[in-house]
Amino acid sequence: MVEILVAATLSIAVAIALAALIITVSRMNHSVLYQQQSLRQAKTAIERINIEIRRATLPVRVVNPAGLPALQGNAIQFSRLGEPPYQHSIRIVSEDGDLMTPWDNALVYTPAGGDDEQIARWVTPIEKNGAFRYSGATAPLTVWMRAGDPVDEDLNDASARSGPGLQGVEINITVAPRN
Repeated sequence: MVEILVAATLSIAVAIALAALIITVSRMNHSVLYQQQSLRQAKTAIERINIEIRRATLPVRVVNPAGLPALQGNAIQFSRLGEPPYQHSIRIVSEDGDLMTPWDNALVYTPAGGDDEQIARWVTPIEKNGAFRYSGATAPLTVWMRAGDPVDEDLNDASARSGPGLQGVEINITVAPRN
């Protein structure tokens, strides 16, 4: 009888340890998948911004929320050779109007006379006053944003997909348009 109790206790302990291990591995796998997704979003954003701005002709224009030219903002407008000025744009858009919350934001490209095309999801500027900086034709365009976990920060940390709190990949690039 004692042997049966010892064997049953050991079996239960091993089963609990295996269940805990499976849960931990599953959570880590989930976290890694979302971190990879953030990396893919950042890579796509970097590649597309590089391509579009390198194909642009001067001058590039950063636009503030009021739609006016500024040194820093969350939208850029540009043209291609032989086109009227500022026919293309790349901008961060938000469904809730708050660009500092990544779960409902997208980086969008609008071609001349075309429909919006989503480049990346879950993006947000690092600074509230803008992800894009451009001071003129002799300076490059600076992009400073992050692509990250789309968790709603109003929810508790257990809702985060890639770990506790907002996590993501910082995008910090400098691109010079062709002259």
